[in-house]
Amino acid sequence: MPDTDGIIYIVDIIGRHSGMHYYNTGFRSVLSKTNADVRILSNYNDPVNSADKVFSDYYKGNLPLRASKFMWSLCHFYWFLLKAKRGSYVFLTYGNLYELLFILPLLMTSRLILDIHEIYPLRGKNVDAKVQNYLRKLLYKKLCGNVIYHSVSVEDELMHLGFSGKKVLMPHLKYDLGNSYNPGNVGADARDLIVDSKVNILYFGQMRITKGPAIVAEIIELLMKERQTGRYNIVIAGSDPHDIFDRTLEIRKLSGSMPVSRLKRYINDDELKFLFTKCDIVFLPYTHMSQSGILEMAVTFRKPVISSSENYFKTFFEMFPSFGYAVSSGTVDDYIVLINRVSGILPGSGSFYSESDLISYYDFKSESKYLDGLKSLLER
Repeated sequence: MPDTDGIIYIVDIIGRHSGMHYYNTGFRSVLSKTNADVRILSNYNDPVNSADKVFSDYYKGNLPLRASKFMWSLCHFYWFLLKAKRGSYVFLTYGNLYELLFILPLLMTSRLILDIHEIYPLRGKNVDAKVQNYLRKLLYKKLCGNVIYHSVSVEDELMHLGFSGKKVLMPHLKYDLGNSYNPGNVGADARDLIVDSKVNILYFGQMRITKGPAIVAEIIELLMKERQTGRYNIVIAGSDPHDIFDRTLEIRKLSGSMPVSRLKRYINDDELKFLFTKCDIVFLPYTHMSQSGILEMAVTFRKPVISSSENYFKTFFEMFPSFGYAVSSGTVDDYIVLINRVSGILPGSGSFYSESDLISYYDFKSESKYLDGLKSLLER
Protein backbone atom coordinates (compact mmCIF):
# COMPACT_ATOMS: atom_id res chain seq x y z
CA MET A 1 0.00 0.00 0.00
CA PRO A 2 1.50 3.40 -1.03
CA ASP A 3 2.41 5.92 1.65
CA THR A 4 -0.08 8.78 1.28
CA ASP A 5 0.67 10.49 4.58
CA GLY A 6 1.31 14.17 3.91
CA ILE A 7 -0.41 14.22 0.49
CA ILE A 8 -3.27 16.69 -0.03
CA TYR A 9 -5.89 15.60 -2.54
CA ILE A 10 -8.16 18.18 -4.18
CA VAL A 11 -11.37 16.24 -4.91
CA ASP A 12 -13.55 17.79 -7.61
CA ILE A 13 -16.40 15.81 -9.11
CA ILE A 14 -17.32 18.51 -11.67
CA GLY A 15 -13.90 19.28 -13.16
CA ARG A 16 -13.82 19.99 -16.87
CA HIS A 17 -17.60 19.77 -17.15
CA SER A 18 -17.94 23.32 -15.85
CA GLY A 19 -14.47 24.82 -16.12
CA MET A 20 -13.41 24.00 -12.57
CA HIS A 21 -10.09 22.60 -13.79
CA TYR A 22 -8.91 26.22 -14.00
CA TYR A 23 -9.79 26.74 -10.34
CA ASN A 24 -8.13 23.47 -9.36
CA THR A 25 -4.85 24.51 -10.98
CA GLY A 26 -4.86 27.84 -9.14
CA PHE A 27 -5.84 26.17 -5.88
CA ARG A 28 -3.06 23.62 -6.23
CA SER A 29 -0.61 26.51 -6.59
CA VAL A 30 -1.77 27.97 -3.28
CA LEU A 31 -1.79 24.68 -1.36
CA SER A 32 1.64 23.77 -2.71
CA LYS A 33 3.06 26.79 -0.89
CA THR A 34 2.37 24.96 2.37
CA ASN A 35 5.19 22.61 1.22
CA ALA A 36 2.71 19.81 0.66
CA ASP A 37 2.47 17.32 -2.17
CA VAL A 38 -0.85 18.33 -3.78
CA ARG A 39 -2.73 16.14 -6.26
CA ILE A 40 -6.01 16.53 -8.12
CA LEU A 41 -8.72 13.85 -8.20
CA SER A 42 -11.28 14.72 -10.84
CA ASN A 43 -12.78 13.70 -14.19
CA TYR A 44 -9.56 14.46 -16.06
CA ASN A 45 -5.98 13.28 -15.71
CA ASP A 46 -3.91 15.28 -13.24
CA PRO A 47 -1.45 17.09 -15.54
CA VAL A 48 1.29 17.39 -12.89
CA ASN A 49 1.36 13.91 -11.38
CA SER A 50 0.13 12.09 -14.50
CA ALA A 51 -2.45 10.39 -12.31
CA ASP A 52 -5.44 8.80 -13.99
CA LYS A 53 -8.81 10.44 -13.52
CA VAL A 54 -10.83 9.09 -10.61
CA PHE A 55 -14.27 10.21 -11.80
CA SER A 56 -16.08 9.81 -15.07
CA ASP A 57 -17.97 12.80 -16.51
CA TYR A 58 -21.39 11.51 -15.51
CA TYR A 59 -23.09 14.73 -16.62
CA LYS A 60 -22.96 13.63 -20.27
CA GLY A 61 -25.18 11.14 -22.09
CA ASN A 62 -28.64 9.71 -21.52
CA LEU A 63 -29.96 8.80 -18.09
CA PRO A 64 -28.83 5.11 -18.04
CA LEU A 65 -25.35 6.11 -19.23
CA ARG A 66 -25.07 8.90 -16.65
CA ALA A 67 -26.24 6.53 -13.90
CA SER A 68 -23.66 3.90 -14.85
CA LYS A 69 -20.88 6.52 -15.00
CA PHE A 70 -21.94 7.82 -11.58
CA MET A 71 -21.83 4.36 -10.01
CA TRP A 72 -18.44 3.67 -11.63
CA SER A 73 -17.13 6.97 -10.24
CA LEU A 74 -18.43 6.22 -6.76
CA CYS A 75 -16.97 2.70 -6.66
CA HIS A 76 -13.67 3.85 -8.12
CA PHE A 77 -13.45 6.61 -5.51
CA TYR A 78 -14.19 4.19 -2.64
CA TRP A 79 -11.47 1.86 -3.90
CA PHE A 80 -9.04 4.77 -4.10
CA LEU A 81 -9.82 5.77 -0.50
CA LEU A 82 -9.09 2.28 0.74
CA LYS A 83 -5.55 2.70 -0.59
CA ALA A 84 -5.05 6.33 0.40
CA LYS A 85 -6.99 6.90 3.61
CA ARG A 86 -3.99 8.53 5.33
CA GLY A 87 -4.06 11.48 2.97
CA SER A 88 -5.72 14.86 3.58
CA TYR A 89 -8.67 15.71 1.35
CA VAL A 90 -10.14 19.01 0.23
CA PHE A 91 -13.56 18.30 -1.27
CA LEU A 92 -15.13 20.94 -3.52
CA THR A 93 -18.83 21.04 -2.73
CA TYR A 94 -21.56 22.63 -4.84
CA GLY A 95 -24.47 21.97 -2.49
CA ASN A 96 -25.87 18.83 -4.11
CA LEU A 97 -27.18 16.29 -1.65
CA TYR A 98 -25.76 13.34 -3.60
CA GLU A 99 -22.29 14.68 -2.75
CA LEU A 100 -22.78 13.15 0.69
CA LEU A 101 -22.06 9.78 -0.92
CA PHE A 102 -18.54 11.05 -1.59
CA ILE A 103 -18.15 13.17 1.56
CA LEU A 104 -19.17 10.65 4.24
CA PRO A 105 -16.35 8.13 3.58
CA LEU A 106 -13.89 11.04 3.62
CA LEU A 107 -14.71 11.51 7.30
CA MET A 108 -12.65 8.37 7.91
CA THR A 109 -9.49 9.89 6.38
CA SER A 110 -6.76 11.82 8.17
CA ARG A 111 -8.19 15.24 7.39
CA LEU A 112 -11.27 16.50 5.53
CA ILE A 113 -11.78 20.12 4.48
CA LEU A 114 -14.86 21.21 2.58
CA ASP A 115 -14.21 23.88 -0.03
CA ILE A 116 -17.69 25.41 -0.26
CA HIS A 117 -18.66 26.87 -3.61
CA GLU A 118 -22.36 26.65 -2.85
CA ILE A 119 -24.25 25.37 0.19
CA TYR A 120 -27.47 24.97 -1.78
CA PRO A 121 -27.51 23.76 -5.40
CA LEU A 122 -28.00 26.41 -8.07
CA ARG A 123 -30.46 24.19 -9.88
CA GLY A 124 -32.97 24.89 -7.13
CA LYS A 125 -34.16 23.03 -4.06
CA ASN A 126 -35.79 19.97 -5.62
CA VAL A 127 -35.81 18.06 -2.33
CA ASP A 128 -38.07 18.86 0.60
CA ALA A 129 -36.66 21.89 2.43
CA LYS A 130 -36.86 20.16 5.83
CA VAL A 131 -34.81 17.25 4.53
CA GLN A 132 -32.27 19.64 2.99
CA ASN A 133 -31.88 21.64 6.18
CA TYR A 134 -31.59 18.54 8.37
CA LEU A 135 -28.85 16.98 6.21
CA ARG A 136 -26.91 20.22 5.92
CA LYS A 137 -27.09 20.87 9.66
CA LEU A 138 -25.88 17.31 10.21
CA LEU A 139 -22.96 17.88 7.86
CA TYR A 140 -21.87 21.34 8.95
CA LYS A 141 -22.83 21.26 12.63
CA LYS A 142 -21.94 17.69 13.57
CA LEU A 143 -19.68 16.05 11.00
CA CYS A 144 -17.31 18.46 9.30
CA GLY A 145 -15.24 20.93 11.32
CA ASN A 146 -13.04 22.52 8.61
CA VAL A 147 -14.26 24.64 5.72
CA ILE A 148 -13.01 27.07 3.10
CA TYR A 149 -15.59 29.55 1.82
CA HIS A 150 -15.49 32.32 -0.73
CA SER A 151 -18.24 34.84 0.04
CA VAL A 152 -20.11 36.57 2.84
CA SER A 153 -23.39 34.93 1.75
CA VAL A 154 -21.91 31.47 2.38
CA GLU A 155 -20.62 32.64 5.77
CA ASP A 156 -24.15 33.78 6.67
CA GLU A 157 -25.54 30.39 5.65
CA LEU A 158 -22.92 28.60 7.76
CA MET A 159 -23.93 30.67 10.80
CA HIS A 160 -27.59 29.83 10.15
CA LEU A 161 -26.71 26.11 10.05
CA GLY A 162 -24.88 26.38 13.37
CA PHE A 163 -21.36 25.72 12.09
CA SER A 164 -18.77 26.30 14.84
CA GLY A 165 -15.61 24.71 13.45
CA LYS A 166 -12.57 26.22 11.77
CA LYS A 167 -13.24 28.29 8.68
CA VAL A 168 -11.12 30.32 6.27
CA LEU A 169 -12.50 33.01 3.98
CA MET A 170 -10.55 32.89 0.75
CA PRO A 171 -11.68 34.98 -2.24
CA HIS A 172 -12.38 33.02 -5.39
CA LEU A 173 -8.91 32.45 -6.83
CA LYS A 174 -8.07 33.91 -10.19
CA TYR A 175 -8.44 31.16 -12.76
CA ASP A 176 -5.17 29.81 -14.10
CA LEU A 177 -5.96 29.70 -17.83
CA GLY A 178 -3.85 32.24 -19.75
CA ASN A 179 -5.05 34.37 -22.65
CA SER A 180 -3.65 32.57 -25.70
CA TYR A 181 -5.61 29.94 -27.60
CA ASN A 182 -5.05 27.53 -30.49
CA PRO A 183 -7.15 28.77 -33.45
CA GLY A 184 -7.21 25.25 -34.86
CA ASN A 185 -9.25 24.08 -31.87
CA VAL A 186 -11.93 26.74 -32.33
CA GLY A 187 -14.88 25.33 -34.27
CA ALA A 188 -16.42 27.25 -37.16
CA ASP A 189 -19.72 27.36 -35.26
CA ALA A 190 -17.94 29.08 -32.34
CA ARG A 191 -16.26 31.60 -34.66
CA ASP A 192 -19.61 32.42 -36.25
CA LEU A 193 -20.98 33.54 -32.89
CA ILE A 194 -19.05 36.81 -33.10
CA VAL A 195 -20.40 39.57 -35.37
CA ASP A 196 -17.66 42.15 -35.95
CA SER A 197 -20.06 44.93 -36.90
CA LYS A 198 -22.01 44.71 -33.63
CA VAL A 199 -21.41 45.01 -29.90
CA ASN A 200 -20.98 41.39 -28.77
CA ILE A 201 -22.43 40.69 -25.31
CA LEU A 202 -21.28 37.33 -23.95
CA TYR A 203 -23.72 35.27 -21.85
CA PHE A 204 -21.64 32.18 -21.13
CA GLY A 205 -21.84 28.84 -19.38
CA GLN A 206 -24.07 25.86 -18.80
CA MET A 207 -27.65 27.09 -18.64
CA ARG A 208 -29.47 27.18 -15.31
CA ILE A 209 -32.56 29.00 -14.12
CA THR A 210 -30.45 30.89 -11.58
CA LYS A 211 -28.32 32.34 -14.38
CA GLY A 212 -31.21 34.59 -15.36
CA PRO A 213 -32.40 33.31 -18.78
CA ALA A 214 -35.75 35.04 -18.27
CA ILE A 215 -33.96 38.38 -17.91
CA VAL A 216 -31.99 37.74 -21.10
CA ALA A 217 -35.21 36.89 -22.95
CA GLU A 218 -36.82 40.14 -21.71
CA ILE A 219 -33.80 42.11 -22.90
CA ILE A 220 -33.98 40.47 -26.31
CA GLU A 221 -37.68 41.32 -26.51
CA LEU A 222 -37.06 44.95 -25.57
CA LEU A 223 -34.20 45.32 -28.05
CA MET A 224 -36.51 43.98 -30.77
CA LYS A 225 -39.27 46.43 -29.79
CA GLU A 226 -36.81 49.34 -29.76
CA ARG A 227 -35.33 48.19 -33.09
CA GLN A 228 -31.81 47.91 -31.73
CA THR A 229 -31.20 44.46 -33.19
CA GLY A 230 -28.71 45.93 -35.65
CA ARG A 231 -26.49 47.26 -32.88
CA TYR A 232 -26.18 44.37 -30.45
CA ASN A 233 -25.37 40.68 -30.69
CA ILE A 234 -26.07 38.61 -27.58
CA VAL A 235 -23.71 35.62 -27.69
CA ILE A 236 -25.21 32.67 -25.80
CA ALA A 237 -22.65 29.88 -25.52
CA GLY A 238 -22.78 26.74 -23.41
CA SER A 239 -24.69 23.52 -22.97
CA ASP A 240 -28.39 23.56 -22.15
CA PRO A 241 -29.34 19.90 -21.59
CA HIS A 242 -32.77 20.76 -20.22
CA ASP A 243 -33.62 23.30 -22.98
CA ILE A 244 -34.14 25.99 -20.37
CA PHE A 245 -33.50 28.90 -22.72
CA ASP A 246 -35.66 27.48 -25.53
CA ARG A 247 -38.57 27.08 -23.12
CA THR A 248 -38.00 30.63 -21.85
CA LEU A 249 -38.26 32.00 -25.39
CA GLU A 250 -41.41 29.94 -25.99
CA ILE A 251 -43.05 31.33 -22.85
CA ARG A 252 -42.41 34.89 -24.07
CA LYS A 253 -43.45 33.87 -27.61
CA LEU A 254 -40.24 35.23 -29.10
CA SER A 255 -39.34 34.23 -32.63
CA GLY A 256 -38.06 35.67 -35.87
CA SER A 257 -34.93 37.74 -36.31
CA MET A 258 -33.44 38.13 -32.83
CA PRO A 259 -30.16 39.86 -31.89
CA VAL A 260 -28.74 36.52 -30.80
CA SER A 261 -25.93 34.16 -31.80
CA ARG A 262 -26.22 30.86 -30.01
CA LEU A 263 -24.17 27.69 -29.62
CA LYS A 264 -25.85 25.06 -27.46
CA ARG A 265 -23.04 22.65 -26.64
CA TYR A 266 -19.95 22.18 -24.47
CA ILE A 267 -17.38 24.92 -25.18
CA ASN A 268 -13.80 23.70 -25.15
CA ASP A 269 -10.94 25.65 -23.55
CA ASP A 270 -9.68 27.27 -26.76
CA GLU A 271 -13.22 28.28 -27.76
CA LEU A 272 -13.76 29.79 -24.32
CA LYS A 273 -10.63 31.92 -24.69
CA PHE A 274 -11.64 32.90 -28.22
CA LEU A 275 -15.06 34.11 -27.08
CA PHE A 276 -13.69 36.07 -24.13
CA THR A 277 -11.06 37.62 -26.39
CA LYS A 278 -13.55 38.68 -29.06
CA CYS A 279 -16.54 39.77 -26.96
CA ASP A 280 -17.09 43.38 -25.86
CA ILE A 281 -19.14 42.90 -22.68
CA VAL A 282 -19.63 39.98 -20.27
CA PHE A 283 -23.20 39.66 -19.01
CA LEU A 284 -24.05 38.11 -15.61
CA PRO A 285 -27.77 38.55 -14.82
CA TYR A 286 -27.72 35.84 -12.15
CA THR A 287 -30.62 35.61 -9.72
CA HIS A 288 -28.79 33.51 -7.13
CA MET A 289 -25.13 32.72 -6.57
CA SER A 290 -22.35 33.17 -4.04
CA GLN A 291 -19.40 33.46 -6.45
CA SER A 292 -18.69 33.46 -10.16
CA GLY A 293 -15.86 31.94 -12.16
CA ILE A 294 -17.16 33.76 -15.25
CA LEU A 295 -16.52 37.05 -13.46
CA GLU A 296 -12.92 36.00 -12.83
CA MET A 297 -12.53 35.12 -16.52
CA ALA A 298 -13.87 38.54 -17.50
CA VAL A 299 -11.18 40.14 -15.33
CA THR A 300 -8.50 37.94 -16.89
CA PHE A 301 -9.49 39.16 -20.35
CA ARG A 302 -10.16 42.75 -19.18
CA LYS A 303 -13.77 42.76 -20.35
CA PRO A 304 -16.31 45.12 -18.75
CA VAL A 305 -19.04 43.29 -16.85
CA ILE A 306 -22.73 44.03 -16.42
CA SER A 307 -24.25 42.01 -13.60
CA SER A 308 -27.34 41.61 -11.47
CA SER A 309 -27.69 43.29 -8.10
CA GLU A 310 -26.73 40.17 -6.14
CA ASN A 311 -24.67 41.14 -3.07
CA TYR A 312 -21.59 39.32 -4.32
CA PHE A 313 -21.52 41.45 -7.48
CA LYS A 314 -22.40 44.70 -5.72
CA THR A 315 -19.58 44.20 -3.23
CA PHE A 316 -17.16 43.26 -5.99
CA PHE A 317 -17.85 46.42 -8.02
CA GLU A 318 -17.73 48.60 -4.93
CA MET A 319 -14.20 47.29 -4.40
CA PHE A 320 -13.19 47.49 -8.08
CA PRO A 321 -15.51 50.04 -9.72
CA SER A 322 -13.70 50.21 -13.05
CA PHE A 323 -14.34 46.51 -13.74
CA GLY A 324 -18.03 46.98 -14.52
CA TYR A 325 -21.48 47.66 -13.14
CA ALA A 326 -24.18 45.95 -11.09
CA VAL A 327 -27.73 47.08 -11.90
CA SER A 328 -29.44 49.11 -9.20
CA SER A 329 -32.90 47.56 -9.20
CA GLY A 330 -32.74 44.60 -11.55
CA THR A 331 -35.38 45.79 -14.01
CA VAL A 332 -34.87 45.19 -17.71
CA ASP A 333 -34.80 48.95 -18.29
CA ASP A 334 -31.84 49.20 -15.87
CA TYR A 335 -29.98 46.54 -17.82
CA ILE A 336 -30.63 48.33 -21.12
CA VAL A 337 -29.35 51.62 -19.65
CA LEU A 338 -26.10 49.92 -18.60
CA ILE A 339 -25.72 48.10 -21.91
CA ASN A 340 -26.08 51.40 -23.78
CA ARG A 341 -23.68 53.13 -21.38
CA VAL A 342 -20.94 50.50 -21.52
CA SER A 343 -21.22 49.97 -25.29
CA GLY A 344 -20.86 53.72 -25.78
CA ILE A 345 -17.42 53.76 -24.17
CA LEU A 346 -14.65 53.24 -26.68
CA PRO A 347 -12.37 50.22 -26.14
CA GLY A 348 -8.94 51.29 -24.98
CA SER A 349 -10.24 54.56 -23.58
CA GLY A 350 -8.94 53.70 -20.12
CA SER A 351 -12.42 53.84 -18.61
CA PHE A 352 -12.29 50.18 -17.59
CA TYR A 353 -9.71 48.27 -15.54
CA SER A 354 -7.83 51.17 -14.08
CA GLU A 355 -4.30 50.50 -12.88
CA SER A 356 -5.21 51.32 -9.29
CA ASP A 357 -8.13 48.87 -9.32
CA LEU A 358 -5.97 46.13 -10.83
CA ILE A 359 -3.32 46.65 -8.16
CA SER A 360 -6.01 46.44 -5.47
CA TYR A 361 -7.53 43.36 -7.10
CA TYR A 362 -4.27 41.39 -7.23
CA ASP A 363 -3.43 42.45 -3.70
CA PHE A 364 -6.85 41.21 -2.60
CA LYS A 365 -6.20 37.89 -4.36
CA SER A 366 -2.66 37.57 -3.03
CA GLU A 367 -2.10 33.95 -2.08
CA SER A 368 0.22 34.79 0.80
CA LYS A 369 -2.65 36.38 2.74
CA TYR A 370 -4.45 33.08 3.12
CA LEU A 371 -1.62 30.63 3.71
CA ASP A 372 -1.72 30.85 7.51
CA GLY A 373 -5.44 30.10 7.50
CA LEU A 374 -4.98 27.13 5.18
CA LYS A 375 -2.14 25.80 7.33
CA SER A 376 -4.37 25.95 10.40
CA LEU A 377 -7.00 23.84 8.62
CA LEU A 378 -4.37 21.26 7.63
CA GLU A 379 -2.99 20.84 11.16
CA ARG A 380 -3.76 17.43 12.61
